[in-house]
Amino acid sequence: MDSEQEQRADTPAKAGWIAFVAAALLWLAPTSQSLWIDEGSMGLLSRESTVSGLRTALGQIAGSEALMPLTALYFWTVEKFVGDGEWALRCGNLPWLWLGIICLALIGRRIGWPWLPLLFAVHPVVWFYADEIRPYAIQLGAGCWLALGFVQVVQSEGKSVTGLWNLGLAAAVVSTASFLGVFVVAAAGVVLILKAVVAHWVPTRRQLGVIGFLGAVNLAFLIIMLSRLMGGAGGSKSWTVGISNLGFALYELLGLSGLGPGREALRATAVTGGLSGTVHLLLPYFGVQSALLLLYGALFCTAIYLTRKGRDSSVFQLAILSGWVAVLSVVGLFIASLVMKFPFWGRHLAPMLPFLLVAVGAAASLLSTAGSSRRSGLLLFPLFALLLFSSLEIRFNPQQGKDDYRSATALALAEVAQGKRVCWIASRQPGQFYHLTFSTTWPPAPGTASIAIPVPGVDPAPDLLFVSKLDLFDRGGRGRALIRSYPVPPKEVGLSFLVYGYPAPSGASPQ
Repeated sequence: MDSEQEQRADTPAKAGWIAFVAAALLWLAPTSQSLWIDEGSMGLLSRESTVSGLRTALGQIAGSEALMPLTALYFWTVEKFVGDGEWALRCGNLPWLWLGIICLALIGRRIGWPWLPLLFAVHPVVWFYADEIRPYAIQLGAGCWLALGFVQVVQSEGKSVTGLWNLGLAAAVVSTASFLGVFVVAAAGVVLILKAVVAHWVPTRRQLGVIGFLGAVNLAFLIIMLSRLMGGAGGSKSWTVGISNLGFALYELLGLSGLGPGREALRATAVTGGLSGTVHLLLPYFGVQSALLLLYGALFCTAIYLTRKGRDSSVFQLAILSGWVAVLSVVGLFIASLVMKFPFWGRHLAPMLPFLLVAVGAAASLLSTAGSSRRSGLLLFPLFALLLFSSLEIRFNPQQGKDDYRSATALALAEVAQGKRVCWIASRQPGQFYHLTFSTTWPPAPGTASIAIPVPGVDPAPDLLFVSKLDLFDRGGRGRALIRSYPVPPKEVGLSFLVYGYPAPSGASPQ
């Protein structure tokens, strides 16, 4: 570490307390709410009894989980120790997030701003994905590890062998947790290579050996993942790729999610009302969301001003380089999405978030060392407060919840047990996680619900129709035609589920 930068940092005791508070705060993030549509497959994979069974199941999956081998293996291991309860499985995310806190604490010491781990711990993206059995919390923690290696290499002017090891090992974790992490890894590599060329860094023989070994390891993983991708594995392509994807990714990564409408409301409006409907939905939240964006802008404008006034430009240079990693990550993924017709969201850039936070932390370091803590607090305290408020809204506001498959399957199981013919127009995997058995023909076999949608006016009509996200699971429009045949309003079961076929409540009039 550079001695000048260490001298700027607060005492190790203070930094340790900040990291401890950050780690403790994240215990609040995981919940026991229902697994939702995106978690179903990973939940089922975690239940496989053997590694061989897990490998076979991954080989049979055509969805994005096939490109998440490390995540599947990790949650399979977690399930063997703690069981398959929702809260227990999600707590498996915490060790990775704690790793991220440690890495950011080390970065904070290097740039002279010990509050960096707490900035990570209050960020809404961290809270949202700490509550998912998915790869993104793993990538967030490993992304902090990647950022640590990046900072070590930059600040040592290419001389840190430890930084190279951190970069290479973290890159392998980021990419095998979810293949799309390769775009952040590539962006960090490109920025470092360009920096090395401009600054005339000359690697030693030892460094070349480390680079060659780690490069070979990551290349082997890349080839394996590409073979799975070419074999047909991939995520949903239900959305049109465009600027809206980029806009929502930034909406998430900047921490605006909890300051706006619920995720389900935002999604439903985007499906039915498009861009204009989405803008109209966001208007009531314009003030508080603009306040957060203005705080970011004021922080960086102040940092630029201080740098021109002779303050430490090396820290601000680190902010710029970290920012370039973020920009190249977004550009690379956006181009690939256009080519592959694959829509991306903020979660697909999860390992990029630490680089954004390092940029914010470097700017905050300049502000904190330029004057009194009271003046720096005018920007930094509201920033922390708004991000924490956004996170707490995501965690505790029911409107920010996710698809309630647990309630829907409990009702479906009860109705199937009574001999009702149930048609299920929703994701199959979360239903299977909650022990609902499915038929692929109509009418359904006894004791099962059917994912086959009957032909209206030809096949026997379902007694009950369970519906969630018609745009994903009713591509042919049969479900919509069936819905029109039910004379009474649907019954709402949990978040995002409607059930058609119940008789109208006493005193209610048909539609």
